[in-house]
This record gives sequence, structure tokens and C-alpha cells, in this order.
Amino acid sequence: MEKSVILPWSKENIEEKAPDGCGVLMLRTTPVNGDIILIEVSDNLKKDFLMFFDKGMEDVKYFDWYSTDSIDDAKVIKTELSKRYHIDTP
Repeated sequence: MEKSVILPWSKENIEEKAPDGCGVLMLRTTPVNGDIILIEVSDNLKKDFLMFFDKGMEDVKYFDWYSTDSIDDAKVIKTELSKRYHIDTP
């Protein structure tokens, strides 16, 4: 598992920095740890960040991720982060 830095929300940052592998993506309103609006498991972080970017999510200003070796590892991390930051997940 590897944690990224928190980056400004831009297509350029996504294309240049986000990996193609699996992990947990986080979308934020500010770079503060608690200001997370979405935590999601992803089988391709770059593809899913670009999908959210193309949806025009105006509240998103920053993003980051955890890269994992497997989807199962990503699910565990998502559960832990959702509990820590009190984010409801399906």
C-alpha cells in the first residue's frame, strides 16, 4: 500500500500523477484530512478520477489515493477510512 500526496483537482494532475492500478480514491473540498467528500474503491485509479472529472463535480478541489496490490486490500482500506472520516458508503 502506498499513499499519495494531496493534489489540486485538475485533468493534468490526474493524467500525470494518478496510477493505472487499483486502490482507493478520495475526492476533497480542501487539502485538510477531514474534508473528504468521496472515498471509493477503484480497479483503475486514473480512469476513475478522469470519469469523476468529466462529470464536472464542482465541489471537488483536491484528490489523493492509496495504491494497493489488490481490490480486496482496497476494500479494507476504504472501510477503515470511511469509519475514520465518518463517510457513509454503500
